[in-house]
Amino acid sequence: MSPFPWPVAVLSSVCVGRFFNKTSFEANIVHQKRTTEVFVLKLAAVVWDNAYMNEADFREAHWQKVLYGENYARLLKVKRKYDPEGLLYAVTAVGSEGWEVKSDGRWRKA
Repeated sequence: MSPFPWPVAVLSSVCVGRFFNKTSFEANIVHQKRTTEVFVLKLAAVVWDNAYMNEADFREAHWQKVLYGENYARLLKVKRKYDPEGLLYAVTAVGSEGWEVKSDGRWRKA
């Protein structure tokens, strides 16, 4: 429990690396996955369930819990009330699990 009456950032960290490869898209994916599956997991082991969505890892498997915690169910109800078609979308935004990527790269409702 924080002694402050407002949210306080105790730790701020950004995982970066020089992995932009102009000639190999596959190499870039390998490096992105390593960031998600190795570096971010090690960082998550030392911090509690809290993250800043705009800088979250878009590959995070448990983004609902990590980004929204116990508030997710309530936020999803609000989302469905005001955006019943799910048109307002972001990769880690509330309700985005209702979408999927087709084989041609386009999005569709799941």
